Amino acid sequence: MTNSLLGLLVFILLIAVTLNFFLTLRIASIVRETPEPQDLPFTLDLDTPAPPFFGKKLMSGTVVSSEAVASDTSMVLVFLSSGCGDCRKKLPELVQILPAVRHAGIELLIVGMEDEKGVRNFLGATPLFEHVVVVDKKTKKILNPRNGSPFYIFIDHQKIVKASNFVGDGNWQTFMEQMHELSLEMAAKVEHEV
Repeated sequence: MTNSLLGLLVFILLIAVTLNFFLTLRIASIVRETPEPQDLPFTLDLDTPAPPFFGKKLMSGTVVSSEAVASDTSMVLVFLSSGCGDCRKKLPELVQILPAVRHAGIELLIVGMEDEKGVRNFLGATPLFEHVVVVDKKTKKILNPRNGSPFYIFIDHQKIVKASNFVGDGNWQTFMEQMHELSLEMAAKVEHEV
């Protein structure tokens, strides 16, 4: 091996080590700046206006905007992930209340935590798919800072955040009871008409 080739290899190695050093420092500063999950807010502040957001309904491609939802319509955002066992367990419950949610005029938006392909694989064969909306990462972070799932946000007709937590808490159970009662009323009305 000649001295010039050996010198070139040493020079390339020196550049690689220097680049590695600077990249390591950059990664360390990014990690240092990234908040720990316990430092992030759990959810949006209650009794405050919901931040405006938009997304795309996966089934139809329609753009959905929180601002475009009718002024007399409440919204329920449900965050689900295919890798979450509790999310999978909640699917039948969500499917069961769909008619009551529609009848009540509530805008149900299901936010998938994966990319579009993952969400299609998870919910594409369910009646919930027409409610699936894809939002960008920044919007997900604002609405669900800790990426919790199954997670929900109730937003009233005045666009005020009224409740937010993991699916199954007291507020969620009250909502489910209301939807089940409405389902029973709807069934009784159909029976009465027949």
